[in-house]
Amino acid sequence: MATLYRSFNTSISRILEKSTNRIAFSPLYKPYLTSSLKRYGVFSRSTLEVKGWVYSPEVFEALQGNKPLVALESTVISHGMQYPQNLETAVAIENIVRENGSIPATIAILNGKINVGLSSNGLETLAQMGQKARKSSRRDLAYVVSQGLTGSTTVSGTMVIAHRAGIRVFVTGGIGGVHWGAEKSMDVSADLVELGRTPVAVVCAGVKSILDIEKTLEYLETQGVSVTTFGETRDFPAFFTPRSGFMSPSNLKTVKECAALIVF
Repeated sequence: MATLYRSFNTSISRILEKSTNRIAFSPLYKPYLTSSLKRYGVFSRSTLEVKGWVYSPEVFEALQGNKPLVALESTVISHGMQYPQNLETAVAIENIVRENGSIPATIAILNGKINVGLSSNGLETLAQMGQKARKSSRRDLAYVVSQGLTGSTTVSGTMVIAHRAGIRVFVTGGIGGVHWGAEKSMDVSADLVELGRTPVAVVCAGVKSILDIEKTLEYLETQGVSVTTFGETRDFPAFFTPRSGFMSPSNLKTVKECAALIVF
């Protein structure tokens, strides 16, 4: 597993070109999707539903054809910005992924159905709902789905779904971490545990600057997470700044090295 940290607006297209072409996506999902489609599949012009999981046509085609895919979270849409800026940002991010040769798979839960790749209507719905959508980490997925609710996925929730869908690369802004005073409150983000248990490469801009970064790095080490900065230095970023004052355990300077790390 690899967690690559750098500013979110840094292009990851070269990494993806090198890594996703070499990634062998889970051999389990293809026969599952194919057989399930024959028995349970429902197709429309904007979505493809297989046993309660809804795929956008471009994501389904990419999975079937082993094409480069990038998972995207949806909490930034519902909780990160106001409408319509959240919608504009979501569309812009998806377009950046497409322009660089990969297929975006924005993940969310709409009316109790897990969506891997949102249609334009799905993006619009989530953007307009805003914080009325339930913020969904791994803990919340079963409840939101079973109750037919709409939820936006956090880093941990997105990783769980991406892995089960066969997507190996996930891009986000900043991950959660250890909060100040966690030695008493035990307030540690589920993102950190997920990074240690789910084999998805997360490309991000470090942790949010308001968190206890030193303890976050210690916790990631405990979870066995490979933390690597892509760039010239080992400076560990803090979301909107490239330097937090702390160092990553390692750094890689070339795209080829990053790709080799991801597919290890």
